[in-house]
Amino acid sequence: MLLGDEFSASQALAWGLVGEVVESEAQEAAAWRTCERLAALAPEVARRFKKVLNEIGLASFERAITLENEAQRSLGAR
Repeated sequence: MLLGDEFSASQALAWGLVGEVVESEAQEAAAWRTCERLAALAPEVARRFKKVLNEIGLASFERAITLENEAQRSLGAR
């Protein structure tokens, strides 16, 4: 991405940059499936990982990893 090279959707999937590749006509259904999965998360799980995502933009990579590990340990202990 830093070099501006173009790549296909299948390559992005293989690299783990995206979680799913769908045809154009299936995009809306795929988006709704993702929304339903997110809505089904326990509120505490969503809150913790939203905090992690917000911190990633503000903190160093090491801090983000620490926050993620703390959130995972905390949630796994319940």
